[in-house]
Amino acid sequence: MLFSVRRLIFLLNVMGIITAPAPAAGAGTEGPNSPSSASGVNWKNPTNVFYSDNLRVNYNSPFQNFLVTTSFGFSAVAGTVDGIMVEIEGYGTGTNPPYGDQIDIALSKDGSNPAGSWKTAVALPNGVANEAYISRGGGADLWGTSWIASDIRNSSFGVLVRDTDMNACSFYIDHVRVTVYYTLNATPGRRLKLQKILSGD
Repeated sequence: MLFSVRRLIFLLNVMGIITAPAPAAGAGTEGPNSPSSASGVNWKNPTNVFYSDNLRVNYNSPFQNFLVTTSFGFSAVAGTVDGIMVEIEGYGTGTNPPYGDQIDIALSKDGSNPAGSWKTAVALPNGVANEAYISRGGGADLWGTSWIASDIRNSSFGVLVRDTDMNACSFYIDHVRVTVYYTLNATPGRRLKLQKILSGD
């Protein structure tokens, strides 16, 4: 008994031989996501950066030790990474701002070393009454390097923060968060290779 063309196409769809049209490319965003791991020499209470809750990490040292924040939990990022934005909530206590309130920010692929370029001399608001988020990067900023989606989804992806200079001056960070911008790439469906399966209805 011959199948109709319509019935044959239905069965091939069920069997996965014919696939549905691939989704079109489009822009996507994931975040802002917060870290779930943080550490750093001379950084007091580094895990306080997980939430915006007025529990802060403090740094007051004549060195430039890294605050390392990782495990941002990105899972949806796919396709082409277009840009990354970092937001840091905090304040400084310099008596001659912005000096003493400045930090440097970098991204990391391995949770230890900077990847690409630093954003340097980023001024935090001066005084606890002025605490606010400052942001660097954006939807078209790759921080001087290339990224693939798996770099972002890796738990070692992170943000590094250090004091801009080597003068001891206390500053505080309440929260670190990251937003990633990406473009989904269209994926061609599998070709249906049917020749002379059916000569007619």
